[in-house]
Amino acid sequence: MNDINKTIIDAVIKKADALCPDSLALIGVYGSAATGDEHKKSDLDLMILINDENGWVLADGFILDDVDVGYDIYCTSWDMLERDAQCNHAYLSKLFDSVIVYCKDQSALKKLDEIRREAAELLASDKRYDKANNAYCEAKKMFAESYLTESLSRVRSCAGIAIVFIEDAVMLYNGQYFRKGTKRTFEELRQLKLPFDLETIIIDIILAETVETIRERLKKLLVLIKEYLQVPTKKELPSATNLCGTYEEMYSNWKNKMSEAADRDDVYSSFMNLLSLQHMFYEISEGISVDNFGIMDKFDSKNLEKNVSIFNNALSNYLAEYEKVGISPKRFESVEEFAEDYCKTIHKMQKVIVIGCPGSGKSTFSKALHNVTGLPLYHLDMMKWNADGTNVPRSTFMERLHQALKKESWIIDGNYSSTMELRMQFCDTVFFLDYPTDICIAGIKSRKGKERTDIPCATLEDEDHEFVEFIKNYNSVSRPAVMELLHKYSHKRIIIFENRNNANEFLSQISGGKDNES
Repeated sequence: MNDINKTIIDAVIKKADALCPDSLALIGVYGSAATGDEHKKSDLDLMILINDENGWVLADGFILDDVDVGYDIYCTSWDMLERDAQCNHAYLSKLFDSVIVYCKDQSALKKLDEIRREAAELLASDKRYDKANNAYCEAKKMFAESYLTESLSRVRSCAGIAIVFIEDAVMLYNGQYFRKGTKRTFEELRQLKLPFDLETIIIDIILAETVETIRERLKKLLVLIKEYLQVPTKKELPSATNLCGTYEEMYSNWKNKMSEAADRDDVYSSFMNLLSLQHMFYEISEGISVDNFGIMDKFDSKNLEKNVSIFNNALSNYLAEYEKVGISPKRFESVEEFAEDYCKTIHKMQKVIVIGCPGSGKSTFSKALHNVTGLPLYHLDMMKWNADGTNVPRSTFMERLHQALKKESWIIDGNYSSTMELRMQFCDTVFFLDYPTDICIAGIKSRKGKERTDIPCATLEDEDHEFVEFIKNYNSVSRPAVMELLHKYSHKRIIIFENRNNANEFLSQISGGKDNES
């Protein structure tokens, strides 16, 4: 490290000791000073990690006249570093590559290592494809922005920002990040061995001298990158499970609205309803091997009755997909007939799962439901835990679960996300106790010290900080995945309770009015 850089770092430490001794967590060096890729006018890239707001007093910017170099002493909070670790961009050298030259205590290093580990895991996982797609979407926004102005300066700026997002997308797609500065960008992109010459295309955009040429070349790049970023996925074959209910949804949402729009000569409604049908076809065909029908190219703004026919023909063609997998739309002669059919399933629950945040009262509700219905009750915790507080081998747990699933009827209580979809495949009814966080935390506290029959070992989960944090984060971290599964298996009977009163009212109804406490 040269004398100038060392003097700057020492000055930061000295100022921190004097003004905010508890604020400075650590200092790291990244960029050319760390990689050795320096030239005589290189500045110093520092990761000055601060613990609190007081640490911002360390931030500064200045120019050294004797060497004609500008320096930016920029501070980074832990929140900012954790946002970087979400990998929403590919400029992650500060996070991953900073060489630590000062650390106040080892806890900061351990925290940094944990953030780095989580970011590295994200880059190595399939989540990186979503991050790459997000960056690509930002590039598309800039392309659209370039059409909202005729200023060459603005269009060039839009194109430049789009290029940065595209570079991010390509790097993230490959699980990589930029380790060096701008001058080494193309070197790092070449290492990816892309199937096209990205460097030449980008340079062509930079060399473009007119608004029209910039837009044309940027569009060419976006089309190319869209194709490159495709994530290979195996589509499901059509089945009664994945198609059930979709025809009825299309019929309900838009069929009569198409005719109404034609009667009122309402071209806007005609267009939007047909578009909604097309969009649903697109969504279904992305994951299931069925046609998307391409109906929007047939839209006729001058003949709305024709659009009604286009809609009805597409719906008829989709009905054929229904019939291929052996299902028919639900049709009733009267609302009374529907109500009778709809309600008779109340007493036909045979295979039930009960899920929800820890502390929501899944086991209590399950026991009450068992008492009312007589269905055999199984607790996942009883399958998973030994009496001494250790876990059984996964093979044993899975064998116990499969033995339960093979039975003609059951109630299975518990979350266990790794097997939740398996249980949804086998069940006919799902109860989701979707309660607020404070209710669940109170539920954990209320069972402290009480004898439990749903788990074979005494636990201290109510005093476990990580367990409580899991509950606090459940709605933001775990719940979205649960809702995705509920949507995927929406053909099942799904009952969601938002509070204990809802659950107790349901139990009372099916028990003939007797009180139940869940």
